Amino acid sequence: KEYERAGLLYREVLSIRRNALGPRHSATISTLRDIARVSLCQGKYREAAALFGRAAMLRKRLSGESHPEYALCLRGRAESFRLLSWCHRAAPLIEKAFSLQQATVGRDDVEYAVTAIELAYLSGQLGKWERAVDLFEQALSVLRAGGSGGEKKHRVSALRGLSKAYRRLRRFEDAERVLREALDCEIAPPARALVLADLAWVYSDSDRHAEAGRCWGEALETLASCVGRRDPQYASVLGDSGFGDIRGGDYARAEKTLQATIALEEEIEVRETWDHISSLGMISRLYGITGQYEKAEAAWRTALEIIRTLRGEQSSECA
Repeated sequence: KEYERAGLLYREVLSIRRNALGPRHSATISTLRDIARVSLCQGKYREAAALFGRAAMLRKRLSGESHPEYALCLRGRAESFRLLSWCHRAAPLIEKAFSLQQATVGRDDVEYAVTAIELAYLSGQLGKWERAVDLFEQALSVLRAGGSGGEKKHRVSALRGLSKAYRRLRRFEDAERVLREALDCEIAPPARALVLADLAWVYSDSDRHAEAGRCWGEALETLASCVGRRDPQYASVLGDSGFGDIRGGDYARAEKTLQATIALEEEIEVRETWDHISSLGMISRLYGITGQYEKAEAAWRTALEIIRTLRGEQSSECA
């Protein structure tokens, strides 16, 4: 609701600035980027990508590529594409933003560190985990020196990303260490819950299933108390805990948890999302393990239908 209100206010500002200053004025372009950022935070990734793209084009025409906001527009468009899983469209944009910021703001600037984080996340999605580790560590070398709230938020984001990279490289002790650092950052309860969920994955990956279950349980309790049980973050962590139950061999509990996750995702209208597709994929695998093949086929068919809607019949995900 707050993002929705912010979006309405920014659009009102945009209308005023367009009328008073013109559509190509610097302040008007900056407001367009602000609207794009709100759309990104709301999960409207296609809309955000289009808005960032227009802001980047206008900024380049007005101020050139050396203007700091041009790189920020490229970064926002790249992040939008990454969150749509369009990684190969995101890659050239974020690489260019990263290169521009090295020349314009320098390696000690917070915005450079944030761009390094985004490039690190994209590198991970492309399977380049060693590069992701290097980029996250570059970002943290800047962010650990700062103390502002904004820098702390980015620091936690980098630590969470670094822990995932360490997990993929099977460096579980390092993954746990950086998440413990994130928990020591005095972060807000929702962010703390997500760090606990990440820690659960570390324990699950290293076959410490009881500890993983406790972390997922604490994360869910925290989210329930601060954002409620009808929040997409709660549904996402609930689904992850169900997958953890599969790994731990508790198939009855896993089935109950994943059924609850899928029902919740449909109730809160996040059906056409990758989280929901992931939940359907997990429960279909569980049904396969437990010999419930008709239910497995039905879940896969539902997932396939959603993928066709999101990506089209010819997409790699559909195949």
